[in-house]
Amino acid sequence: MKIKVLDSRIHKTFFLVGSIISIGTIGYMLLSEYSFVDALYQTVITITTVGFGEVKPFTSAEKIFTV
Repeated sequence: MKIKVLDSRIHKTFFLVGSIISIGTIGYMLLSEYSFVDALYQTVITITTVGFGEVKPFTSAEKIFTV
């Protein structure tokens, strides 16, 4: 019984993380006109709070999206 609950939580976690990464990547591609790789990079460094900085300077709309 515990295995099903754990399995369910793992699936939910992967789904939520995948959704956040997808939404972030698509958002950066649309707002910033980043390539897929740049948008994915920006999303991952934002989510993980690494703080390397932006690929290019952000506009106000891009800053609001990032927040």
